[in-house]
Amino acid sequence: MQLSQQVSIIEQIKNKEVDLPKNYQKAVLALEECNSLDEIKDYSDKMTALALYYKQANDSVLENLATRIKHRAKRRMGELLKQFDARGGDRKTDNFKNDTTVDFDNSINNIASLVGLSERQTLEATRFANIPEQKFEELIESEKIPTKTQLAEIGTNKRLKEVSKNFAHTVEFGTLLHELETFMKKYDAIYILDNMDQNTKERYKNSIDKIENWFDNFIVNL
Repeated sequence: MQLSQQVSIIEQIKNKEVDLPKNYQKAVLALEECNSLDEIKDYSDKMTALALYYKQANDSVLENLATRIKHRAKRRMGELLKQFDARGGDRKTDNFKNDTTVDFDNSINNIASLVGLSERQTLEATRFANIPEQKFEELIESEKIPTKTQLAEIGTNKRLKEVSKNFAHTVEFGTLLHELETFMKKYDAIYILDNMDQNTKERYKNSIDKIENWFDNFIVNL
């Protein structure tokens, strides 16, 4: 697609000539409705009104939904931006580096500038896209959603390697836990004990005590 065509499409979006996805429109309408509803002011019971206002102010469900929408939108922007080379050109084009016809004005920063993204916003979006999709979804679906700054930090190469390593340990723990659960369902504890001598029982008891302490720490910090 020529740069002039892209600019035309971008201008249409800016002028709202391009329809937004229906699900997005519904979400906006729902949030606007929640924001504009103010029937509480007509309640004669002032204490009830106060309690309902308190519930609204402390209800994080809508806030979390809106945050997830924004984070996913920024990651998608980053994915699209990363299709372009830092120098210009479309990464999906075969041998684009050797193509003398490539328009090198069509770079990440130039494209980002056309849609109104600042340099900081562009960097954030590309760092969002650096995070593996599975890990990204796990992070934003958690009860404590990371801020955009925290996600951008995770998306840096140095931080990403650390997170990937930690995530691998988490997966390993889940695998081991599943294997232990499977074993315990298959074999009764008394059956295992009947096949041990006293020395083995004592040795395993010491190991189980250490494991129990580890799991206590795990449960307490959930």
